Amino acid sequence: MTRAAAPVVASRASLLSGHLPALDGLRGLAILLVLVHNLDIFAPSHGVAVWARAYKEAAYVGWIGVQLFFVLSGFLITRGLLATRSDPHYFRNFYARRALRIFPLYYLALVMFTLVLPSLGVASVQPTHGTPFWLWVYLSNWTQTVGLGGDQLPHFWSLAIEEQFYLVWPLLLWRRSPRQVLALSLSLVLAGPVLRAAMLYAQVAPSTVYVSTFGRVDALAAGAALAAFLALPGTAPRALNRQVWLSLFGLSAVLAVLGSHGFQRLSPAGQVLGYSLLAAMFTAAVAAAAGQDLKHALPSVAPHWHRLLCSAPLRAVGRYSYAIYVFHKPLDEWLGQRLLMAWQGSITTAHLGVALLYLAGIGAMSVLMAVASWHLFERHFLQLKVRFEAGGARGTQRAGWRQSGMPVPSR
Repeated sequence: MTRAAAPVVASRASLLSGHLPALDGLRGLAILLVLVHNLDIFAPSHGVAVWARAYKEAAYVGWIGVQLFFVLSGFLITRGLLATRSDPHYFRNFYARRALRIFPLYYLALVMFTLVLPSLGVASVQPTHGTPFWLWVYLSNWTQTVGLGGDQLPHFWSLAIEEQFYLVWPLLLWRRSPRQVLALSLSLVLAGPVLRAAMLYAQVAPSTVYVSTFGRVDALAAGAALAAFLALPGTAPRALNRQVWLSLFGLSAVLAVLGSHGFQRLSPAGQVLGYSLLAAMFTAAVAAAAGQDLKHALPSVAPHWHRLLCSAPLRAVGRYSYAIYVFHKPLDEWLGQRLLMAWQGSITTAHLGVALLYLAGIGAMSVLMAVASWHLFERHFLQLKVRFEAGGARGTQRAGWRQSGMPVPSR
């Protein structure tokens, strides 16, 4: 019998650089959860089968996909910043690369969905609070729930949080060692539930807590803490122990279900403890996936869950997840819901089959628009990112492009 090739233990350098394909799969899983949640039109009637009600509960839980996005962002951004912290153009390169990745599609979507299409009568924006100024400056998560505007594209609240993180985090990490970054990140992880509890005590609406930057800081910081931990000297053997991380994932998942009363996103227990436990659960998932990737084991001997995350379809969805997220709600509200109203006079249905067809149809259209967006528009900006690479870090940055949700531009 031929002995299986032994996995290669990762060096400390590889912990800070290189592509981690399973994280593409995790990103794909995150956007699928969000689609199932946001495109749910199923309204089960009395007497419906138990399994149909189970689908409704599962669709509700899909909101946790956004929390997974935040953990991934904290991990990947911090990993890249630590890898390039000695670069003399640290700030210029980071902000330029982020702008080239995020801004073109974001502002194209704003122009299309708030100016062009409404003026043509194709889509109707009903601005209840005037112009969408806060959307243009990435502050809609602070304004849309308190009557100050920016609610025309309600799902953009999470993009606003991400952009605020991109703006501030490099400043906080500048010239800090991995140990200092770890300490900072862990302090923010601990501050997260305290901040949410204080907001609720001050009678801030749960819907505002849900979209607040302060309400999500521990998810971003949890991913950052993992990246800083991997950057510490001597952490490679511990980082590759996937059984430990999988055990932590299982434990935190059970605690998250109990602590959030079944992933209730607006309940006091769910917001104070549930969000933090979800962040811990997803951080463990990222650690287990990254640890398996860093072992460089042969695909044939990798565990089934890792092969699933590295499967071509799931990774492809992950690579295009940013554009899928941007497009899915406008397609839902301005196309799908109008068709439903014209067909049955309601935007909900008691028939699970119709709900599943709706999810598949709008989801597929979102993916197709995302692919078209990249090939026809986004890739032209992404190719400019080669001008803002750290010295000697071409491989690291190309890996970062993959993990940021898009294919790598050609040279």
